[in-house]
Amino acid sequence: MKKLLTILAATSMVVSAPLSVIACKKKVNPNIGEEFDYQSLQKELKTTVQEIFNSSLKSDFDDYFFVSFKSGGDNGVDYPFGDRDEEWIKNNKENIENMESPESQEMQNYIKDLIHWNIVESEITNNVLSNVNYKPILVDGKTPLKEGYFIDSIKIEEKEEKGPLSVYIAIGANFYFLNSNQEIEVENLNLFKTSITILSSKLEAQDLNEIKNIYKDTLNSVENANSFEIKSDKGDLFSTAEAINQKTESNLVFQNLQSILNNAQWNEEPIDFNNDWKINTNTNNIIDASITYPKNYVYWDPSADNPEPEAIKTLQSALKGDKQAEKDFIEELSSNDSRWMKSRINDYIKNIKELESEFDDFSESLNSFNLEYMLLINYAFQGSLKNSNFKLEPRKQRNYIALFRSTIDDISFKYNGFNYELPKEQIVIKQLPECENTKVLYKKFITDSYNFQKEFFGFNDTKLQEDNTDWKFYLNKPEEMKDIEPMTLMDYEDSFDLLLKANQKAADWLEPLGLTTRVNRSAVYHNVGFEKMTFNQEDEIYFCDNMSDKGRWLTLKTWFFSFEASNNSVSKTCFQIGWRDGHTMDMTGESKSNSGWWFK
Repeated sequence: MKKLLTILAATSMVVSAPLSVIACKKKVNPNIGEEFDYQSLQKELKTTVQEIFNSSLKSDFDDYFFVSFKSGGDNGVDYPFGDRDEEWIKNNKENIENMESPESQEMQNYIKDLIHWNIVESEITNNVLSNVNYKPILVDGKTPLKEGYFIDSIKIEEKEEKGPLSVYIAIGANFYFLNSNQEIEVENLNLFKTSITILSSKLEAQDLNEIKNIYKDTLNSVENANSFEIKSDKGDLFSTAEAINQKTESNLVFQNLQSILNNAQWNEEPIDFNNDWKINTNTNNIIDASITYPKNYVYWDPSADNPEPEAIKTLQSALKGDKQAEKDFIEELSSNDSRWMKSRINDYIKNIKELESEFDDFSESLNSFNLEYMLLINYAFQGSLKNSNFKLEPRKQRNYIALFRSTIDDISFKYNGFNYELPKEQIVIKQLPECENTKVLYKKFITDSYNFQKEFFGFNDTKLQEDNTDWKFYLNKPEEMKDIEPMTLMDYEDSFDLLLKANQKAADWLEPLGLTTRVNRSAVYHNVGFEKMTFNQEDEIYFCDNMSDKGRWLTLKTWFFSFEASNNSVSKTCFQIGWRDGHTMDMTGESKSNSGWWFK
């Protein structure tokens, strides 16, 4: 399981009504050993660089999407291939597609003349090299695209006999970074793909560019750019992204997009779009409405400085079957003013309490104000909106919980008997809960998380709990582990999946909201997991990285959002009842210290 990045300092955000936010840069400490998450940081850096690469190249090529030899392309740009007209390109098709031939080299040089690489370099300097967060994985502190770009392929396609000619271009770049051993690694960015279609008639090129711009401007009108929503209570961001991609009548995004296309007109006639276009949602860069982890004051073990002693008393009564205590516990943790699990949002949005008083219809942990904060500190997402009319307005709708970016792929239209492809355009989708508001949703999250952990730890087994004066956490033992020798180290991921499989009643509580859960070594802010699981002869359970581990605690955390999809290293909105300060594991000891977790 990934070891997630430690955030040393989170700069407070000052927000006034109406909401105004100043974005801040996160700071990290590269000297924190195994808790520093190179993998997560590398993913974030690569996503940011990929967005700079894609958006800059799209800007370079969109005006050349439809061109004619005599008049060039859109917005007054010249014909891109010098004196090489469509007949020359058609006659030299095989040579042009052979990237080593003189003809291909000539075409590549024409293509390179269209690329403003200095803009890519400037964006990387301003938004990557200046970000202290990325310094631990930059090679010599320099651009990850140190070799620039390369033209990966050129393909020539003629649309039927005497039809227009299209030049398909794929452009790539090598992405350099340092891994956890400070070794240089290189990966490929995703290829940027575009095409240049050459029309024999100046008028045809003008018509096609008009249709292209009508399509683009229609999608990006103020009304349409802000109209895409998906309704779902799920925090599983991957499944929501997949739902957006499904072209079904129940998908509001599909319905809305289909309506927009049906109403797009050119010369007072509907544009004849194809029907097999696709919605492709970016799962590498999703923004959710959780800013940080809550501060938990449910202390299991006696402590002189316990600020909320009633918290554990109420929880223990609830786990013993006291329904009123259970109701009180859930109500208190669900409250915006909870004393037992504080949200800490006012560390980031200073006037969140004023906004709550004004509107009284959103959870402090999940809301559109939080979502706006997360949007403004996400360069990759924010950068994609440079030419967009999308605008998140929290005061108008306070209960959005996630933002997704989707491209419309494989879309074309018919003109004079031929089909013409259109460039990929982006839409932004807002996730709105199906329930009344995020107050209701957050309480549902607390309720389901509590019931999951209560069932998972065996507290619904009345007979088992009768003599459980030590408050042991009892787990169902998977059939697959019954023949395994004690103290055998097993893979954490596989083992935890088996633990969930062995307690389907518990696992069922995760499904309605698509919750994420795992065993952590920190009760506070790290999402730091374990690599291994084992158990001793008496069926006491341990989680560790190896048999030299010591000084570790076990806590089961349940998150609302699937944090891997949010591409964010800070901890998110989560629930836990399982941290036991008096149970410190020392795998080096002969008897192994008391974990507090046992098989039934």
